[in-house]
Amino acid sequence: MQQKKLVYTFIILAVCCIAIFFIAKKWNQTSPGMSFPDREFAYANIEEIHTIEMDRPKYPKQIFTRKGIGWILNDKYDVNDGVFNNFLIVLKKISIDYIPTKAATEVILNDNKSNGIKISLYDKSGKKVRSYTVGTETANGLGTPFVMEGSRQPYIMVLPGLEGSVRRRMTFDINEWKNKDIFHEKAEDLQSFEISYPKDKNSSFKIVHNNNGYEVVNPDVPSAPRRPTNQKTVSFYLDNLKKIEGEYNDENNSNKPEILKFSPFCIVKINYKNGQRKVLNFISYMDLSNGGETTSPNQIHEDNKFFISTSEGQFLLCQYRVLKYVLKPNMYFY
Repeated sequence: MQQKKLVYTFIILAVCCIAIFFIAKKWNQTSPGMSFPDREFAYANIEEIHTIEMDRPKYPKQIFTRKGIGWILNDKYDVNDGVFNNFLIVLKKISIDYIPTKAATEVILNDNKSNGIKISLYDKSGKKVRSYTVGTETANGLGTPFVMEGSRQPYIMVLPGLEGSVRRRMTFDINEWKNKDIFHEKAEDLQSFEISYPKDKNSSFKIVHNNNGYEVVNPDVPSAPRRPTNQKTVSFYLDNLKKIEGEYNDENNSNKPEILKFSPFCIVKINYKNGQRKVLNFISYMDLSNGGETTSPNQIHEDNKFFISTSEGQFLLCQYRVLKYVLKPNMYFY
């Protein structure tokens, strides 16, 4: 009797195994790989993405668009490469840590209604290839809930190698997303580079590119005698303009209207070979704070800073320690 039971059990197991084999075979023929669309948040081929939309409650919509090898924000501002590249890494490499409990799921879905950040990715043709909502960090601050558009199932996501919430890489305001470049110049693109010092005109200079290399003249004192220009010094100077960043974008400074009423310490004018032009006004921070007056590039205090307004609409703050290789007098080039 016992032997018969074992035979029957073996037959049943054999039939089940055969059935599972054929079901699996048929599944593999019709479905090469299992797909779970509501959990496929990472987009590995990030170079295929052309537009990224970010809808954050109580904040203006932010639209990032690919432009050449870089990105622009709201069709106006170049992005801060460091900040934005960290964001792209999240979009590309985010992975599931665990699925929250049913009770936690309801809390997450309710919280998303008021605090969720909606992220939408579009390819070059305008097709939406990803869209999901990023919720508030978990209690320990290490995980972040993501919910795919059209789904009610959240997943707690992490970025491998990062200790902390990925949401923090999405909660910058517009001034933090914008780049802080004051100068980002290539010498070969420049037709002329000029700094005018209104309170010390003898120190003003203009570097002009011509067939014989570079010539330095004084635009504020046309009668000033011309001297042979040290070509190596000019080349070294222009090389310093490759990348100079401000301390931060200060667009939201409540004192900005009053600051802009002050006379500039210097005015920088850049003319490019493609016909474009850029103007920057530098206002001495110490002159505003202690009532002094910085008049010459030869007397700038080492701890001074400058508010900088640009013709592109930016308003930045930058330390003199960063600018000292740019704010030179005319005689530096001879």
